[in-house]
Amino acid sequence: MTCETLHQMTSHIITHLVLFAANLSLLSGISQLFVKGRDRRNYNLFALFFSLGIMLYQLVAILRGIVFTHPSLLAFHITFICLTVTHLSFAYYLVILPEYPLPRKKLIFLTILIAPFLFDLMYLTMGENEKRTLLAQFAAGKNPPMVIAMKSLFFLAAVKMKVYLIMLLKDIASIWKIRENTNIMAITFTYALLTIVASFMTLSGYIIVSMNLLMAGTGLMGTIIIVTYIVGQRYPQFLQILRAEVEKKQYQRSLLETVDTDRVQTELMKLVNEKKIYLDDEMTLPLLAEELEISPHQLSQFLNERLNMNFNSFINKHRVEEAKNLLIDEPERSILSISYAVGFNSKSSFYEAFSRFSGCTPQQYRKLYHP
Repeated sequence: MTCETLHQMTSHIITHLVLFAANLSLLSGISQLFVKGRDRRNYNLFALFFSLGIMLYQLVAILRGIVFTHPSLLAFHITFICLTVTHLSFAYYLVILPEYPLPRKKLIFLTILIAPFLFDLMYLTMGENEKRTLLAQFAAGKNPPMVIAMKSLFFLAAVKMKVYLIMLLKDIASIWKIRENTNIMAITFTYALLTIVASFMTLSGYIIVSMNLLMAGTGLMGTIIIVTYIVGQRYPQFLQILRAEVEKKQYQRSLLETVDTDRVQTELMKLVNEKKIYLDDEMTLPLLAEELEISPHQLSQFLNERLNMNFNSFINKHRVEEAKNLLIDEPERSILSISYAVGFNSKSSFYEAFSRFSGCTPQQYRKLYHP
């Protein structure tokens, strides 16, 4: 089998894969209009899947070379690319991070759609022969003014995609550490990262006029869509995990609506500083919640939102601080005795917590003050 034959087979497989992904995308978009109680998230997903589906159909036409004989198939192609990037960014914020309102400054980026739309309108008014000439010049690497304008708009879309999704990755990373259940963050981070790679490869293929790069990026994009659909059919809860997590977070936020969080903060600090409740090795979340006159769920949510830690981390952190004082003030006392005195039930759990919050072992910490 020659390299040319292998390349043709690969191209054939990828174009069929992308065509299948385009059908799935349009089907997914239409289904959003039939969701009960649909809201702006569903309408945004419809716009996303619709523009993505049309864009993929046009990419198939490019990969097969059909556009050189039927150039009108590329009508509003650049606009659909920019719309896909925009609605993808909005979708992540509206579905994954609903507690973070869609930043108004992101809406300003909608103005970036003006230039691609105007260019596509100009392309639409051109005659068929003019369109064929323009596409031939583009494919041949020639750079007349219209081709330069096209490449500039593809570059603009690439920058827009990069800015949107890298900002999203930063948002995910910043809140990942304070989530009790990080599955949703891991899934979101992975999908956002793969989307960046696929989009960047595709747009780079346009900019440097590389059919191989365009094919690879388009193939990856289609694969992401198909895999998501297949996994969703095999595990229906997979497609619902985003909504489930969203509803869970909304429920958790509502837990503190009737709670005087300033009072809870003050009382909690009194229990820690004056009564040293963390020294009690039988202290539990329900017991501490009872002391504060709130429910265990409310206390758990309070600790996560106000202190960015769960109950065990909160208690162990204060136990370690107490152990530090004893290690310095009572140099002859055994480390095991100190671990029990501050509330730990085993030496191993004490060492693990101490290393986590101090970055060293109890012996190393004591040597700093008693060489």
